[in-house]
Amino acid sequence: MTLGDHPMNTKRQPILTLSWNSIHDAIDSLTYQIKPLRPILLVAISRGGLIPATLLSHKLNCPVEVISASAYEGTRRTLQKPIIIDGWLPGYNDPRTIVIDDILDSGDTYAALLNKAGGVTSKFKFATLITKTPKRFTNHNLNYAQVPKEVWVKFPWEGDIE
Repeated sequence: MTLGDHPMNTKRQPILTLSWNSIHDAIDSLTYQIKPLRPILLVAISRGGLIPATLLSHKLNCPVEVISASAYEGTRRTLQKPIIIDGWLPGYNDPRTIVIDDILDSGDTYAALLNKAGGVTSKFKFATLITKTPKRFTNHNLNYAQVPKEVWVKFPWEGDIE
């Protein structure tokens, strides 16, 4: 993992650029954390969770289903509209269901999922490659790495998206 500056970044926000090797390390770490939970289903949050969920499904020999939830348009964060969760089924609220996303950033998507699944009584587990907000969600402990809130994380599948 390397820190650098993104060419479109005028504020010189620190950038963490993840390599495919670091993604595979993250998947190995998450596999180690998830396997004892004996998962029956992985639920990928489109789009960021699709690739991590696919890689984890191969390691865990577990099926994947997809829901959509996003607070972004392209790579730009938009808070003017509410987060809409599409595709969530009541059966996903199971302690052996693991919801997968690339990053827990503001926590808004996770909060929307918790709300959709019944709030504090939600049973599903949430796993991300990167976490920025550990204080907001103390029950979220399935992750590879935590980074400071001001760091922008660039995943290898994002290419040179602006």
